[in-house]
Amino acid sequence: MFIITSSNVYYNYSMGHDYAYKVTEVAETLQKKYKDFTHHNKRNPLDELLFIICGIKRSEKVYLSSFKAIKKEFPSHKALLDNSKAR
Repeated sequence: MFIITSSNVYYNYSMGHDYAYKVTEVAETLQKKYKDFTHHNKRNPLDELLFIICGIKRSEKVYLSSFKAIKKEFPSHKALLDNSKAR
């Protein structure tokens, strides 16, 4: 199993050092060419949860526009909560 970050590779030691070195080299090459992609991760955990819910079984185009529409309509978490209580 590998966990690749921009600076580290943790690997199953039974695979050997050479294999991990090659994976690290590939990861660094990809990072240089494509930069780090955040996968639309949100800084706020509640926004991240809302974003994940918007993305369940939907295309990227749909969940990105859904999240944007929700944030436009309810700019704060309190506004979203207050609206759900009113129903």
